[in-house]
Amino acid sequence: MSPEHPVRLRTGGGPALALALLLALSLGACGGESESLPTPELPGPIMPGAVTVSGMSSGGAMAQQLHLVYADLFSGAGIIAGPPFACAGGELKNALGRCLDPGDTPLPVGEFLELLRSGQGDGRADGAGSLEGDRVWLFHGTRDAAVKRPVTDAVAAIYESWLPPQQIRYINDIPAAHHFPVLE
Repeated sequence: MSPEHPVRLRTGGGPALALALLLALSLGACGGESESLPTPELPGPIMPGAVTVSGMSSGGAMAQQLHLVYADLFSGAGIIAGPPFACAGGELKNALGRCLDPGDTPLPVGEFLELLRSGQGDGRADGAGSLEGDRVWLFHGTRDAAVKRPVTDAVAAIYESWLPPQQIRYINDIPAAHHFPVLE
């Protein structure tokens, strides 16, 4: 992690993983007696190259990070009004500021790409070649007051740096607010 962009690419887990496990175990202990749920049966083996990741808003940020860092595991991503890879840089003020509405200051897409390239160089992220053949679907509604369009434009710019245009579908002309779009 660099001080300018304290974003974790691929690590072994560490304290955050330990805290998440502790929290999960603690919450489980609070529920008293309960039956364990059965493990669902999968219809067959998980096929490499047939798994995509998607999310909305902060889940869209997670989806993009998973897709770009673990590109060899996914065949595409669907992102609805999510901020770009490394946007917050580990800073809450960025997460609640520029990652939602950058105002008149464009998001530093070049810095985000450089951070990703450095992770690829030292093995913390899969190489750009792992994205070959992947498809990406991006959505931003024209009535979205929570995440402004320049934020999703930055996500598109990151993908446009790695993938040919025919593999990216960016829909940004539908009058939808900050929610999952559905057909009526």
